[in-house]
Formats: sequence, structure tokens, C-alpha cells
Amino acid sequence: MGAVGLVLCLTSACSADAVEVRRAGDPGSNGVMSSAMGDMKRGEPLFVGLMSICVAGVDAGTVTGVRAIDAADMRVTSYTVVPGAADDAADRGSLARAGYDVSEHVVSGRCGSAGLDGVSTLLVELEREVDQSRTLQGFEVDWEAGNSSGTFSYLYQVSICAPEDDACTALR
Repeated sequence: MGAVGLVLCLTSACSADAVEVRRAGDPGSNGVMSSAMGDMKRGEPLFVGLMSICVAGVDAGTVTGVRAIDAADMRVTSYTVVPGAADDAADRGSLARAGYDVSEHVVSGRCGSAGLDGVSTLLVELEREVDQSRTLQGFEVDWEAGNSSGTFSYLYQVSICAPEDDACTALR
């Protein structure tokens, strides 16, 4: 029976022989992704395609939780896993209203598949709980696959900009 785990894919392919949750590609890379959405009212949801992920081993994996890191007054309200590469998806509104099934948390993309065709994408919905603009620094993702489970962190700055906050909106 092969080793099982979820692998974060940031490059053109996932490694088929992964035995732990880790970032694919150059392990020394400190690149931080970022995005900003302007003119957002308090409590107005938005979603971002957070990352491409795949499962290593014989079993499918499941994302069991997503939390914002260093996110004063911002919270994750929902998440879903979709097949294929959709990590450039971002929009105002909720995942459900955009047609995504927020109960779908199974990772079916297999590591080692050709290119990004063999991955799944984690989409995350966020809300700002105050009137002022806020930026979160990243996410923690909990997963299970077979008899294994774990958590990995992913640096991805997301700014939710209040109406008429030009300085925040300039981050886009």
C-alpha cells in the first residue's frame, strides 16, 4: 500500500512519491501570492482560488478545514474543492451563489498526473467583519487521506478593501 497525503501543487506537476504534506517545486521558495478586492462592504463575501492540490497514494483525500492566519476581523466562511486547475478564480459573492457545491471537500486529483490536469483546486470564501480594510496573511488547511491526516500552511495575502480606500485598492 502506497504512502498517502495531500500535496500542495504550485508548479507544473505534483510528485507521485510524496509521503507528507508539502509544497511541490522548490522547497526554498518563499514566494507569497496576493490579491485584493476593492469597494467591498462589511460582511460582503468574496472567494479566491487558493491553490491547486492533489492526493498521493491510493486513497482520495478530504480537506476537513480551512482557517485564516493573521487575519484580524476577517474569517473563512466556506470552502470547496473542485476538479482541475481553477486557482485563478476570484470574484465577489459567495461560492454557493457562483454555483459551487460548498459541501464538496474531496480531493480527487492524483499527484503525478500530467501537468495541472490531474489536480483539484481549493476555493475559499471570506468576509471582513469590520468597516475598515483588512489583509490576512495566509491559510491553514486541514486534511485527511486514508489513515493519515495533517495541516499545512499557505502564505497568500488577501486584502478586502473598504469602499473608497484607494491605498488598499492599489494593492491589486
